[in-house]
Amino acid sequence: MAQKNKDVKKALIKEYGYICMAGGEVSKQNPLTMHHIIRRRDKGRTNTYNGSNIANMEHSGIHILGDRSIVKYKTISDYLQEYKELRDEVMRLQFHMWLVSEVEKEGFEEYITKGKLLMYKISQ
Repeated sequence: MAQKNKDVKKALIKEYGYICMAGGEVSKQNPLTMHHIIRRRDKGRTNTYNGSNIANMEHSGIHILGDRSIVKYKTISDYLQEYKELRDEVMRLQFHMWLVSEVEKEGFEEYITKGKLLMYKISQ
């Protein structure tokens, strides 16, 4: 039976804590969401092995980069799998700095949606 995103998210919180695996700050405006390390369109399953909890804004950044570059998609996937194994906090913060820098290079900036959630949007 297939798992649901919310169930995987809860299991990951229980195992790793209430953190963004991409180094983002979790808040009411930047809540955790479950991310598939291997995309569903690439036959990635919804389970704890393939899941990672990512804050909303960082999640949007991961998709911006991963949808534009297969190399960056692979870098992100490899990092998330390695983080889940090692739980290295320095690596998590370094990844976050890389992610923000790469998203900004793509011409995006952070903004707050009408629903008051942090996301990235293309710079004006």
